[in-house]
Amino acid sequence: MVSSLSQPAAAQSWSVWQSLQAKDGHFTILMPGESERSSQSLKILGESAQQTILSAAQWQHDAQYSVRWIDLPETLDHQDERQRAFIFEEMLSHLSQELGGQLTKEGDLILAGHPGKQYQLNSWIDGETYQITSRAFMIGPRFFQISVAMPERVTAGLNGSTKGFLKSFQLR
Repeated sequence: MVSSLSQPAAAQSWSVWQSLQAKDGHFTILMPGESERSSQSLKILGESAQQTILSAAQWQHDAQYSVRWIDLPETLDHQDERQRAFIFEEMLSHLSQELGGQLTKEGDLILAGHPGKQYQLNSWIDGETYQITSRAFMIGPRFFQISVAMPERVTAGLNGSTKGFLKSFQLR
């Protein structure tokens, strides 16, 4: 009698990371799972602006991922280096207030020739310390902020995910 053993199915590669194309934001980014879209009004250097936010969560790690963009009011001169510095400062202040975070690191970045900043903040959320890593870029009259907030207890284990998410932001 000849017996036939069936071959196991080829291992399928599956990832929670999905490529998201924000047509109105003119970018692509990898997000973990489904993202939610919201918007809110805010003031930048005394001028009203509309902020669009895409966010997603990895519930098993209590990690939050987001990308925000704002079309700056025409009255703001995004070409003026001094005013651009004030815009970065004010947007960091908004992020810090929203998350109750304290700035721990700051550095300069460039994305396709456009000025940017990287920030690291610590915050106390739901009884535990969170680490927030954020990148911000000024691209023409548009301001982008890409952020990850996760409990400090999982930060080391998800370092690759954080870097991958932040680096996945691409202009279209």
